[in-house]
Amino acid sequence: MSSNSRIRKTLSQLILALDRFSFTTLFASCQNQLMKPFNQCCFPNWARLWIILILAAAAPAYGSESLISARNYHEVSETLVSSGQISPAHIASLTDEQVELVINLTVEDTDLNAREGFDITALGIDYLHIPVDWDNPTEQNLQLFMHVLDAAGDQKVLVHCFANYRASAFIYLYRTLKQGVAPEIARKDLDAIWPKPAWAQFPQWQAFIAERTL
Repeated sequence: MSSNSRIRKTLSQLILALDRFSFTTLFASCQNQLMKPFNQCCFPNWARLWIILILAAAAPAYGSESLISARNYHEVSETLVSSGQISPAHIASLTDEQVELVINLTVEDTDLNAREGFDITALGIDYLHIPVDWDNPTEQNLQLFMHVLDAAGDQKVLVHCFANYRASAFIYLYRTLKQGVAPEIARKDLDAIWPKPAWAQFPQWQAFIAERTL
């Protein structure tokens, strides 16, 4: 891992910690748990804080979990993956998994993803939220999505929504309409996420794809 990546990870860990505790509480907790051997020494508080930061840099990422465990995770290519909603533990692993851009196609949900953009950009990773109405996906949504993927170039991109239905559908359209991938090839990745009964259950998505590919 590069020094810049390590610095970003360390700072993100501190930001997440500071979000849950006040600085005073964090410092007191760290001092109690980590500084016991030094309590009898005459270190000033600033020196103790530096020791804490050094220990944090050497520690593994807090609560990280591989993206593979995310709901309906699917690898389309080496630089394009998709999934359902990701958790804070998945976010903590993004740097290690070399993700450089996250595109979120869900609508904002206070319980699930309200902090997602903040936590991801704190890692130095690009983030874009395109809220796609499940009942009414629009051409504007799709065009913005395709424009961003074009601009991403060789960056590794994670596209996610709640269950990977929106994400896999938009990726299918991007690959067939913009990249020239044969529909029968791109369809395999789409069918890996969408069970056949879902197309009848959600005809708005069947129509959204058919109107652009037939």
